[in-house]
Amino acid sequence: MTRENAALKKPDDVTDFPVHKQGVSDDLFRAVAKGNGSWYFASKPTGRFNLSSPRGTCYMATDIPTAIRERLGETITRERLVPQATVDAMEVTTLRLPAEAKLADTGAEAAANFGAIRELGSISNAYALTCQWATAFDSAGLDGVLYESRFTSIARPTAIAYFGAEGPKPTWDDSGDRYTGEEAFILADMEAFIAPIPTSSAMRMAPTPKLASTPKWISS
Repeated sequence: MTRENAALKKPDDVTDFPVHKQGVSDDLFRAVAKGNGSWYFASKPTGRFNLSSPRGTCYMATDIPTAIRERLGETITRERLVPQATVDAMEVTTLRLPAEAKLADTGAEAAANFGAIRELGSISNAYALTCQWATAFDSAGLDGVLYESRFTSIARPTAIAYFGAEGPKPTWDDSGDRYTGEEAFILADMEAFIAPIPTSSAMRMAPTPKLASTPKWISS
């Protein structure tokens, strides 16, 4: 195996995996499409830690910057600027877990002893593998995963994958603070990533084309 190959392997026994207890009084944050509810548990194999039906996974963060980057990270990283329309189309909601959760703490030093290395939260082309880890954690009785977002540089886990029954949870509490996309970017000190809307004075107007003169050889 070369350094170019992924080192992350399938999970073995995750009994006694390091646990982080996430309390019910802790504010968590989730970036959603404008008007959408906070609680949705995805079960398609397109998310890092998605469980298979009838189980699912709801993604959230311990801070607003991570919530934004988890939703728009590729745009911010590649383009450096986010269109105003994209910002306006999202909101960041504040939510709290309905019960204390035991999360697999992938940021704990002992996590590597189980094979849970940093690639678990950063690898982008092996979701079938990372979903196997989610299934292993769920089967071991854990309520989710605490991990480092691949779109942040902070050296501590700030992203959460929370397990539950698949689908939306319209009856769950969703009364927490809700911020517009622009408000969230400002609170996260990320407003510099919002693409400015050009003003009329900054726009160059194309000159009016001159009409061709009538050739002299054409008689009136």
